[in-house]
Amino acid sequence: MEQGKGSGVLQHKINWHSQALQTAIKAAVSIAALWLLFSWVGMGKISESLAGFDAFFILPALLLLAVILAINAVNLKILTECFGKISMADAFWYSLSARAAGFVMPGKIGEFSYGAMMSKQGVSIAEGMAVVAVDKAMTFLALSIAGSFGIASLFPAQATLAIGAIAVAWVAVAAGIMALGNKGFTALVERFFGKGVAGFSLAVKKISGNRLALAKNFALTVIRMLLQAVFFLALFAGFGSAMGFAEMVFVVAVSIVISHLPFTLSGLGAREGAFVYLCTLYGAPAAAAGSVALLSLAMDCIFTAVAVIAKPAIQNILGWTKAKN
Repeated sequence: MEQGKGSGVLQHKINWHSQALQTAIKAAVSIAALWLLFSWVGMGKISESLAGFDAFFILPALLLLAVILAINAVNLKILTECFGKISMADAFWYSLSARAAGFVMPGKIGEFSYGAMMSKQGVSIAEGMAVVAVDKAMTFLALSIAGSFGIASLFPAQATLAIGAIAVAWVAVAAGIMALGNKGFTALVERFFGKGVAGFSLAVKKISGNRLALAKNFALTVIRMLLQAVFFLALFAGFGSAMGFAEMVFVVAVSIVISHLPFTLSGLGAREGAFVYLCTLYGAPAAAAGSVALLSLAMDCIFTAVAVIAKPAIQNILGWTKAKN
């Protein structure tokens, strides 16, 4: 008995060290990617660009960021309410906390911590994880459509390929939701995340059966993506540069998709590199694009961190309680 217990502890330590090593490697790749990007653009040029930024555009950019994060919370709230009521205040803070975890955990896995947080609201971990999984599927669908049209605009000869990519995206999302509701897939999820996610397949089926909730989630996802484009355009304006709205939507879509690739720490470095490269293809100065990428990353991290840390104080000031909706 003791031997079995000791073996389990040893295996746990091995797994922990393995995960720590993977995270360290991905962090190193992210740092290297950022270093290569800013070396290519030129840190001197980026410094000059940042020094010339018009601070007037900070406030509208922050307001847009707040609205974008609020829409993200509403999206999760809509899907979560397939299982039970949750206040907007709780949805907002839990989504921000999960987002903060996503900054430091590889492959956006940290964002699935929303499922664990929802257990405080009477929603099981399985149901909470199903909410995040379906929300990710809807996001992927919206991004793939925008990205495909962007490919067609950049490479007209590949327009047919772009249209095909849209069709593939629809099939992929449908197949993904079916897979998420499959018992075999659920068993695989339970193997990696533990028995606490039992009932995952039933939770996905329940969400996918609520067409109104899915429609609302998808519509808000599209609106959020469009606002993200406006957010970046506002920052570009602060640097005295400009890009077309449709082009920025494409850049945002592709950059976010690339950020989900599991080669860097939460997409850091890959996302910024894709953003700067695509912006330059549309004629934006590399220095301005690099400065926008750096400033947006800083604003996102600082806003999320401050909001999460200041949660108790803000709740007291506004008089929010868990009972309020």
